[in-house]
Amino acid sequence: MFAHVVDERSFSGAAKRLGITKSAVSKHVQQLEARLGVQLLVRTTRKLSLTEVGERVYAASVGVRDSAEIAEEAASSHAGTITGTLRITAPSMLGRRYVIPVVTAFLELHPGLSVDLVLTDAFVDLVAERIDVALRVGPLVDPSLVARRLVKAPFLICAAPRYLARHGVPKTPLELAKLEWIRHAPSREPNRLTLHKGRRAVTIDVRGRLRTSDGAASVQAAVDGFGIMAGPEFELSEEVRSKQLVLLLTDWRVDDFLVQAVFPPRRHVSAKVRGFVDFIAARWSKAPWGLD
Repeated sequence: MFAHVVDERSFSGAAKRLGITKSAVSKHVQQLEARLGVQLLVRTTRKLSLTEVGERVYAASVGVRDSAEIAEEAASSHAGTITGTLRITAPSMLGRRYVIPVVTAFLELHPGLSVDLVLTDAFVDLVAERIDVALRVGPLVDPSLVARRLVKAPFLICAAPRYLARHGVPKTPLELAKLEWIRHAPSREPNRLTLHKGRRAVTIDVRGRLRTSDGAASVQAAVDGFGIMAGPEFELSEEVRSKQLVLLLTDWRVDDFLVQAVFPPRRHVSAKVRGFVDFIAARWSKAPWGLD
């Protein structure tokens, strides 16, 4: 219970997750502090923070809680059910357009399961935020994590017809480099782009006055005609199909992005994680955003 209070950063949040009253949670934590003879939490009207001893007790408590959850999942999986709460994170645009349909379909199959879906383009610490599965785009940055490859997402370069009408259609990478770019902050090397054509490779500097932390905002700026947008196919395919954006330099290519399911290493992969990753891998055996 103490571990849940720390994770939720509140007694009320822990009570909601555990399905009990806030007063019951507070009473249990007070009893724990009394039994150990130390203060674990500093309580103010605005927040909870851990004492130095509380940090050490929390680290040990997480292992106890995880062991209990594994025992519960072992019982439920033996009965052929998946229960509990599954915490998933994904990039904003990928999540809104393509992860939500998978999540709702998975929930339909498992009435005893709940999902917390965190959509953000920022990097999320999976351990600190208690994330069970992260859907990530690009290479695996942290080698301590476990990753399962799901599907490729080609990298596209495009712009709105109104922008091209004003500035012309670029025919070469060097012409492309002279135009206004909309940069997406979490992207790999957001200031440089390497294009390939046969054995040729050209690296250009990407410059622009607008840089966003959200893929949807970047796409909207491109649709509004502000500049050139480059990104994975799942961010741009709908706008390309609807002709709000036009593909550029289609005879050149940029290395594909890889969408992966990433999760912290554990001796026991829980039934809910294994079930969801298998489910999304089957649903995405062919990319749902593909333009082909």
